[in-house]
Amino acid sequence: MSAKNFYIALYDPATNLISFPYFIDEYDLPPQPRKPGKGVTEYVLRTKKPLLATPQIIQEMEHNEDVEDIGAVSIDWLGVPLILKGETIGVLAVQSYTEDYRYRNEDKEILEFVSIQIAMAIERKRSEEALQESEEL
Repeated sequence: MSAKNFYIALYDPATNLISFPYFIDEYDLPPQPRKPGKGVTEYVLRTKKPLLATPQIIQEMEHNEDVEDIGAVSIDWLGVPLILKGETIGVLAVQSYTEDYRYRNEDKEILEFVSIQIAMAIERKRSEEALQESEEL
C-alpha cells in the first residue's frame, strides 16, 4: 500500500482539539491543532467508521454538506478510526494525489489492522506517562 501521504490525527476531548503528531504529505504542511470542523478526518471521528473516499464519494459528501474541503484535493482518501476502549481517539489516514495508485477495500482492511496496533501503542505510551507522573508526585 502506498503511504507517501500519511497522518495520524488525535482528538483530545478535554480541549476539543485535533492534533497531528505524525503528518507526511506531498503538498500540505502539518496542520496546527484545531477544533473539529467538517473535514473527512472529523467525519471518521464522528461516525467511528472507516472511509474510503473516492472523488465521487467526496463530491456526494460535499453536496450533502457532510464534509468540506480542507487542504490539497486528493484522488483517494482512506481513513480509519483509532479506537481505545470503545472510544474513538483519532484517525489514521492515507491519501493519493495521482491516478497511478488507487486505494481499494483491501487497503482499508490493512489500515484497520494497523490502526489497532497504533491505538494499543498510544495506550501504552499514555499509561507510561501517567505512571511517571504519578511517581514524580
